[in-house]
Order: sequence, then C-alpha cells, then structure tokens
Amino acid sequence: MSRLRVDYWFAFRMSFAFVPASLIAASGVALPVVTLVSMSKIWSGPGPSSGRPSGWRLRVRRDAAKTSEIWKCDDCAASREHAHHVLKAVAVLLACAVISCFNGSEADGRKAMAPLLKDLPAPLFDWTGMMPMPAINGLFDPFFPKGLQWYWKGDFVKSLTDQAIDVHIAQAAEAPSPFCLMHLYPIDGAVRRVAKDATAWPTRDATYSMVIAGIDPEPKNANALKSWGRSYWKAVHPYNLEGAYVNFMMDDEADGRVQTSYGENYARLASIKAKYDPKNLFRVNQNIKPA
Repeated sequence: MSRLRVDYWFAFRMSFAFVPASLIAASGVALPVVTLVSMSKIWSGPGPSSGRPSGWRLRVRRDAAKTSEIWKCDDCAASREHAHHVLKAVAVLLACAVISCFNGSEADGRKAMAPLLKDLPAPLFDWTGMMPMPAINGLFDPFFPKGLQWYWKGDFVKSLTDQAIDVHIAQAAEAPSPFCLMHLYPIDGAVRRVAKDATAWPTRDATYSMVIAGIDPEPKNANALKSWGRSYWKAVHPYNLEGAYVNFMMDDEADGRVQTSYGENYARLASIKAKYDPKNLFRVNQNIKPA
C-alpha cells in the first residue's frame, strides 16, 4: 500500500452543528454568544481576522454509514462517466476513489449510493460499512502526520466541465510527490437555503470548494510543491469562480483575493473589524483590515 497513490475527488457528508460558547475580542473581553443574528461580531464569524472562540460544543450524530471504493486508473474513464449525480468527475493518476458519508442506517446508505456504484467496474476493494463519527473524522490522519511540508491553493467552482476535468488530470500527472492531492468539497443542501448576506460568506451558489495541496515530508521539496501548486491553480482557475475558501489560501495570494472571496460582504466585515479590532491585532493569515 505504501506505493499506491490515491488522489481523489470525493463526496463527504457529516451531520454536526457548532455551538459557540464565547469569543475573545482584541480587547481581551469575552463576548458571550446569544443568537446568530443579534451581534455583528457573530455575523462576521470567529477567525484570525476577527477574534478567537474560547470554546466550542459540537452536536454530532454518533454513527454514519460510510463507503469507500477504490478503482485502478484504467477504469477512471468509466468512473467519471457514471458519477454525475455525486460528483461529475472521479479521475486520477494511479487510482481513484469514491468516499462518501451518509447520516443514517447502513441500508439507507447503500441505497443512496447504489445508482452510482451499479454502473462502475468492480473496485479493487470495498470498505463499505457502519463507522462512528469520531472514526470518520480521523480517517485520514495516519496518511498526514505532523511535520509535513504543505502548500495550498483554492477556488470556488460553479461547474466542472469536461475541459476542466482534463486540466485536473493533466496537472495531477505533474505532481512532484505521491502525497499531493486535489479535493472538491460539495456545497449544497442547507448552505443554499441561506441568503448571501446572512453571514460573511456569500458564495452560496458555488457547487464545490476546491483545494490543491502540495504535500511532502522533505523540506528540500518545498519549492517544488509551491511551483506545482501555483501552476496547477493557474491552469484550472479560468474554469472556476474568482473567490476561494480563505483557509485554503497561503500568504502569497494576489491582492484582492480576500475581498473577492467575501464579495459584497467585505465592506461590512471591514467595518466590524474597525469596531472590535481597530488596531488590527488579529492580522495573521488572510487579513481583513479595519475600515
């Protein structure tokens, strides 16, 4: 298994809800959270530019039906052809995988996946079965231990065209390390039922959140990871939306990327920042400067 490279686009579903306890503002004062609509501070969301949560409670289902199927790369074309109702594409360099999480019984989970799996070739292995949610959360931890070199690039994606898929496949072939990957996280469901100005994040009409991750354990390969990640992003970005999930951005993003990612909500974010952090104490990562 150490030589099997598994790059994948995958659908991953979890059922959980964050319940914030309080936020620590730049002044050091703890701001209790009462409702999600009564405070502009909560509208902006906790983060490196606005404040730090003092703690979280997490409501989550205890169990979920989980499926994981792996195919050899010769069958990736067939996987891509039949995967439209989960993701339009499942295509990789050496192997491809469909990894899904269904909140409910195993029988219902198998039924939900059946329309996709029935037309695909027999997988190299099938790990379908019930798993507790904590196990799903840590499913990939052994593959990515602490101390690895990382370089990230992200985009929101509206549609995954055949031309874009071809670019993804071509760029995957140039990866400098077997640890490198690209994920597409589906954006749908409840996200679409919230107005764009209800919270700071406005891109609720996106279909996917894409992340390109250059990864390797050797520090000497850091520059190669950056070069590959930048080239990959440059090649595929014309098929994507302008903004991205800010946690998928590095410190070398072009000017205006953060503003584009928050769109029309950025001005309100900047005004909130001026109120709660006028000296820009929280300024790491993708900074929102006070208005």
